[in-house]
Amino acid sequence: MQLQTLAALLALLVAQVAAQNATLPETPTQIHNVVYAVPEGQNIVQFAGTMRVPHLPHAGFYYLWPGLFLPNYGGVLQPVLSGATGQWSINSTWYYAITQDPAGQQDVQYVAFGVDEGDDVWFNMQKNDTWSITLAVPGTTKQSTNSFPMIEPAKADHIPYAVFEIELWSQVWDFGPLTFTNITIVSNGTSSSWCSDWPYASETTFQVSGVTSTVGNEQVTCSIQSMVLEQPGGNATAEPAPRTSQSTAAPSTGQRSAPLIYFACIMLSLPMLLLR
Repeated sequence: MQLQTLAALLALLVAQVAAQNATLPETPTQIHNVVYAVPEGQNIVQFAGTMRVPHLPHAGFYYLWPGLFLPNYGGVLQPVLSGATGQWSINSTWYYAITQDPAGQQDVQYVAFGVDEGDDVWFNMQKNDTWSITLAVPGTTKQSTNSFPMIEPAKADHIPYAVFEIELWSQVWDFGPLTFTNITIVSNGTSSSWCSDWPYASETTFQVSGVTSTVGNEQVTCSIQSMVLEQPGGNATAEPAPRTSQSTAAPSTGQRSAPLIYFACIMLSLPMLLLR
């Protein structure tokens, strides 16, 4: 079974490398998102929920994800649904913009598994000693957990933004709605207004329902029954204020560096698989 799993991972790696040989633009051509921002002095410690895999019209650089942004949008922890190979796959990613120079950026990614239209992918981003991403498709054997040590550990304690995002590189939004359900966002602190306030949206028509919050033990738990990113355009609101004095654009997910990182992760796991 381990060798079959390894073969599947290697096949996915080869497909990813072949798909990403195409030339990408320098930045995403379209970004659509909805953002929840906790107030100054509070930080997010968990973001979990379920993402429904939409239709994939064709192979292309579609990147759909929930994620957690650092202050100033200087980095992002994200499980990314990618359509680059013509088959959806879900990958766990930590991207950190150390500098504006691409040479000073860190991009750590792990291939998780392939998924199909209609699959419900459960995700859980949670901070314990370090941040981790757990992914699973309930009712199947598809499951993965990866930990992400931060370059600057102190920054791991300061994450104010929970994001639902559609990132398109030379593509258009032609796959229908992107649906998230049973969402939980947990922050430290006692103010819960960020949960009940209407979230910021960029170039996105969305519907949110079943929003409730509880406060206890110096934590706020925001529960959202459903978040649907329906189509481009629509109900935008004021952008959340940056946590530092200088705001920067949201970083890209650095997908062009992915094949080398996938290869390293798979090759490092090869001896362990063969020895079991």
